[in-house]
Amino acid sequence: MKVKLEEKEKKIKQMEEKKKKIKQMEEKEKKIKQMEEKKKKIKQMEEKEKKIRKMEEKEKKIKQKVKQMEEKEKKIKQKVKQMEEKEKKMEEKEKKIKQKIKQMEEKEKMVPNACNAIVLHNQRRRPKSARMCYRQLLQRQ
Repeated sequence: MKVKLEEKEKKIKQMEEKKKKIKQMEEKEKKIKQMEEKKKKIKQMEEKEKKIRKMEEKEKKIKQKVKQMEEKEKKIKQKVKQMEEKEKKMEEKEKKIKQKIKQMEEKEKMVPNACNAIVLHNQRRRPKSARMCYRQLLQRQ
């Protein structure tokens, strides 16, 4: 009887040890699962970080493009201003040239010559000779 009891106790102890081992194994499995989940989360986080980096890079590129466009716009505005200034200068030169032409025409009118005398002669109501008109022009000056 005693031997049987001892054997039973041994078996019970063995069973308890087996149970403990099983529990330990289950705990290890749980830990492994947790670690795997952590790894998955870490991978997900890394992927998110990669996406964020890509987005940041895209943003940087877009900002650079915007800067380039602004610079181009500034250059275009400067060119437009320069062209406007050139246009103004050209208009001023044109005005000066026109004034000079008018002055030259007025001087030509004032200078007595045979052509002017003939014009005067033709404009008169009472015709005079071209010589008389020429003398008249000379006297006016």
